[in-house]
Amino acid sequence: MIEKLKFYPLLTLFLGVLAFNACGDDILCPETATLEGEKCIDNVTGKQVDPVNNKEDISTEDLPKLVTDVTQIVFSTVALNETDVTSVLIINTGKGVLNVRGLKLVENTKDDEGGLEFEKGEGWVDSFKLKKDEEKEIFIKYTPKDTSPDDGYLEIISNDNENPNLQLEILSQNLDARVFSKPTISFPRVPPVNEMTRNKSWQLSTIQNVGEAPLKIEDIIISPSESDFTISFPVSDDINSDPADDTQNWPAGALKANEKFPIRIFFNPDTPDPSGAELHILSNDPNSPDYTVSLVGNSDDACLEVVTGEDEINFGEGGIGFANNKTVTVKNCSQGKNLTVSNLGLCTMVSGNCDPASAIFTLKDPLPMGIDAAEGFTVGPQDTVSFVAVYTPTDLSVSEGTLSLNSDDPSKGTVVIPLKGKGTNNACPLAVGDAKIQGTNRYQTSIATIPLKTIEFRGSGSMDNDGTIDRYEWTLISAPVDSTSRFSSATVENPTLFLDLAGEYVVELKVFDDKGTASCGDQSIIRITATPDEDIHIQLAWETPADPDDTDSNGTDLDLHYLHPNGNWNRQPFDIFFNNKTADWGEVGASDDPSLDIDDVNGAGPENINHDNPANDITYSVGVFYFADRNFGPSYATIRIFIGGVKQFEVLDQFLPATNAFWYVSTISWPSRQVSAIGQLRTGFP
Repeated sequence: MIEKLKFYPLLTLFLGVLAFNACGDDILCPETATLEGEKCIDNVTGKQVDPVNNKEDISTEDLPKLVTDVTQIVFSTVALNETDVTSVLIINTGKGVLNVRGLKLVENTKDDEGGLEFEKGEGWVDSFKLKKDEEKEIFIKYTPKDTSPDDGYLEIISNDNENPNLQLEILSQNLDARVFSKPTISFPRVPPVNEMTRNKSWQLSTIQNVGEAPLKIEDIIISPSESDFTISFPVSDDINSDPADDTQNWPAGALKANEKFPIRIFFNPDTPDPSGAELHILSNDPNSPDYTVSLVGNSDDACLEVVTGEDEINFGEGGIGFANNKTVTVKNCSQGKNLTVSNLGLCTMVSGNCDPASAIFTLKDPLPMGIDAAEGFTVGPQDTVSFVAVYTPTDLSVSEGTLSLNSDDPSKGTVVIPLKGKGTNNACPLAVGDAKIQGTNRYQTSIATIPLKTIEFRGSGSMDNDGTIDRYEWTLISAPVDSTSRFSSATVENPTLFLDLAGEYVVELKVFDDKGTASCGDQSIIRITATPDEDIHIQLAWETPADPDDTDSNGTDLDLHYLHPNGNWNRQPFDIFFNNKTADWGEVGASDDPSLDIDDVNGAGPENINHDNPANDITYSVGVFYFADRNFGPSYATIRIFIGGVKQFEVLDQFLPATNAFWYVSTISWPSRQVSAIGQLRTGFP
């Protein structure tokens, strides 16, 4: 009896515990299974099993399902010994627990010259489990150590019955050296040189390796050898470096990826006639072993310049399915001839071939008035036209394409600009910009004002639904010819811009979120028209060929003069110039007094003189004096005269040889508003 009394209570307790653990919240699962909610899930198969007895559920509805966000892992082009990182997103779209038991990174080319070049990335784990709709991001690194392409695969071993050993192919790109330099170096008109002016006209350019493999320069020559052009190599890319310190040898050794060195091109014509030559860069670039740069001087042919850049249009990361826009501005840099663009083409690279039918890279429709992609368009001297290129990614891959323009520019012919973009699942931000005239309160996207006003821009209306705005990019798409206006800062939320000349200013705002995704959808454009409201408005701008940067603090000084018939040039009170910026010429008060509003002493101008309510029966005179050339030599002056806000008179590029040159430009008669050209050039004031 005693033994029975000891045995039955223990048996009763065991059965009670077993019954308790087989139901309710404390379900007892086999050692090979895990409790998920109220179900026991087998750790290997992911199927539901009964508590304790390990009997599998015959239902297939609760099985796991492995899905990845890519079917192939392709690394972008990266320089030797630099690292590119990409990722694979592993997702469980089934109902059962996905048990990833192993990740294998296999490199098929590990025995080549570079050795092992694929590596496990940060946070790599060899095994993990994912519940329904859970995901895990796996990072893989690629560091090329030779120029040969590499390949391999990522194997994912799991309890997905349909694909227990999923393999994703891994590919890399071939690495090449690639030479780049500005394709055309154009010099404006330069008078025949003498001993004093020789080597005063020059421009700095660069030779760069934009590829990934080392670039070996074999030779740099000018053809024909007996031309008006010569070269030397500065010790630095500082534009203020003294040409006397240059050498005749470029830097020794191969250029690494993105490495570059400066080259100085001199133009010393013996005649005022157009002149040309070619600069040949011989290298190990397999695509351009003889890279050619056109050298053009004293030419007034049509001149094509893509203001927004001819190297590459990079859209960055764009939201999948959304239109990501980039404004492209084309300028005719000729002073006197029209530029004809005969064809505007845009295509997407598909399997290495150009596919114009692809909708990834397109032109925004409709094109601006006057632009026809097939028939072409015409751009007047010094004018610009703009259109919009659109990138609409369809997946997460990197897309490439080209934008091409055929023109009658004899030094370029066809310009081909690479296009690039990458799709992202991140929602793209929205750029919303507007502006106001400084001192006012009304923000607008279309502003009518007068020259010499400061415009305050605002980007705070921009938004990102799934993040924050991280960066602003303000671009001055177009501005009046000869304007030197620049943003106070083009990357802040609220920059300013000074309107130095009459004409139209077009500004675009793009924003980037905290994940690097660019704004998409309609562009944020602000248009500003500056129209003089004075009766007489005179502008002076100038260009000095030998000055490599006419916007810095070291440059030439030309002065604008406006003379009353009662006075003498360069004398107060009847000559308005830098030393007599305003004077009382008539009625008491300033309502009829002329004024010099800008005096530029070290660059390209502009200088402005304004005059309201001029006296009747008076003829005023306009002149330009070369105050100081500062050893930069000849300069070319441009005068524009507006009467009642309308441009009535213009002279482009009047040659002024050196300090003390005086150009008697024109007269202005009032009230007839007649502007008459004089065009006298002399030394010293009349």
